[in-house]
Amino acid sequence: MDPTLTPGVVVGADGTRISICDIAALTLLGNATFTSAGLTFLNLPEPADTSCEGICESAIRVALNELLGTNVAIGTGGTTFTGTINQVFVGIVNQGNIRAITTCNIGFINP
Repeated sequence: MDPTLTPGVVVGADGTRISICDIAALTLLGNATFTSAGLTFLNLPEPADTSCEGICESAIRVALNELLGTNVAIGTGGTTFTGTINQVFVGIVNQGNIRAITTCNIGFINP
């Protein structure tokens, strides 16, 4: 099996394998945006996830939606990212059109 096609794993140019579960955020460089790169985010599943993880993720999504358009600091994965909350999706909050932060690992939101 081609290791670059392993579901749930990102393979770096040097061969390093990284679990997508450990990725806290993606920041696009240069003039790229999620829109120009053709990246789209997931909508809510039907029916809604009622597991413990689903309920916790839903709670942080609600808190983020209350702050849409607000410049905030978001702490996740040992890093703090500052920017305006533009959109909130399942598992992802968009800061601007260049940064996507996983909602599953958010430790704090500071408006």
